[in-house]
Amino acid sequence: MNDEKTEPLDSPVPEEERFSKSTLISAGGIVVIICGVLAFLVSNARHAVHETLCHASLFKLRHALLEYDSVYGSLPPPFLQGPDGNAAHSWRVLILPHLDSLGIDGDGIYEAYDMTDPWNGSRNQRLFQPVSESRFACPCGLEDGTTLTSYVVLVGEDTLFPGDQTISVSVIPDTSDPILVLEITNSDIEWAEPRDLSIHELKSTSGVNFLELTRPHAGSIRFITLSGKLGVLPAGTNLEEVRRLASINGQTAEDTEEFQ
Repeated sequence: MNDEKTEPLDSPVPEEERFSKSTLISAGGIVVIICGVLAFLVSNARHAVHETLCHASLFKLRHALLEYDSVYGSLPPPFLQGPDGNAAHSWRVLILPHLDSLGIDGDGIYEAYDMTDPWNGSRNQRLFQPVSESRFACPCGLEDGTTLTSYVVLVGEDTLFPGDQTISVSVIPDTSDPILVLEITNSDIEWAEPRDLSIHELKSTSGVNFLELTRPHAGSIRFITLSGKLGVLPAGTNLEEVRRLASINGQTAEDTEEFQ
């Protein structure tokens, strides 16, 4: 007679328990997928809002610049010189009164600004306290609490801002649609500082003419043209192309479409 004990067979897992575990695993996977989709949708929605805000800021600046032109007969100079011959005041200061109609308290700042004192003089320094929403900073939240500007113009011969001279919109050929304002990020330019981007001094890499400005939105630089068309300059845009797009005689509406 065989005295060896027979080990009991493992009890089968009840059907209900197997179903419960399978359901939990499937449900967990579905939750992960749903969370991923929601995160993607929220990210896209936030990006769309940021895009709208950035575009709105460019349109506001264009409106103010054109209103300045209608009042004074020309666009503002990129800077005004002081008694010592140095650049003392920026175009961004000059258009402040024309931003009021856009819900921006430009008049109050302009009235507090002392035109007899340089932009960085002792009487104007009190205007450069960081604010939660700078009038001239990117509204996408990248530069909150700053006194720096995200908005600059291209200064130089054949542009809309030829140094200390001024250009009237009325003399621009109907076939031309040059860049009016650029939006860059991580700028080191104070909003009231009479400094922008010189068309002849844009940086180049390794001697090759490629656009290399401070880090832009997703590797590109936004702009608005005189007629109000929005565009983007991808990183690596040839400098000669940038100069052509900024030229009052070289940029056309058809050219802009390539960068929209």
